[in-house]
Amino acid sequence: MIPEHRITEDCSELTRELVLDFHTCPDAVLIHAIRRAFSTFCEKSHFWHMDLDVIQVEDGVTTYDISAGNYFILLDVKRVVVPDGEVKQSATDLGIYARWDQRSMDSIDLYSIDAGDEVTITAAVKPREYNEVFKFSSLILTDYRDTILDGARARLFKMPQKEWSDLRLSQVHEAAFNSSCDEARRRQVDSFSRLGNRVTEKARTFY
Repeated sequence: MIPEHRITEDCSELTRELVLDFHTCPDAVLIHAIRRAFSTFCEKSHFWHMDLDVIQVEDGVTTYDISAGNYFILLDVKRVVVPDGEVKQSATDLGIYARWDQRSMDSIDLYSIDAGDEVTITAAVKPREYNEVFKFSSLILTDYRDTILDGARARLFKMPQKEWSDLRLSQVHEAAFNSSCDEARRRQVDSFSRLGNRVTEKARTFY
């Protein structure tokens, strides 16, 4: 099953950890590095999946706006489900079967789905700062704590002309970070593929 992502805003534990390596680095810089590591991790791994607001299909309407809200950026639609099953993705199939296509980051096209049907969309997301608030997944904080620290350290050590600047250590932590992002992506693909592929092939009537 897809992991459950509870949202938190508290990264103080990571900040305290980084202070041990970067004694003179301002807390604001440490926090920024942590936030960038979270966002980059999600972007590289697509590990964080979120159900978006349900769409109710309207007669004659194909394109619908989609959003993950102010605190998150959509990366990629992963699954579209209607009451009688999952809808397949197909940008080239012009038949009468239910299908979907994502043409932009903030919209989705739905084809041959009955008017009135409620459509559930699951998408990969990454966090972003909004009004100085940054919300992120506590699951990532738990399961990939060292990964986020590696990403933050890579960024901090790479900063030029600082007391803590160290290009070699930056490269070491960046390599570990990227490797863990790849592992997380494989884990998410595997867990997502275990959800039963109930692709609906039901032909839709339309006029």
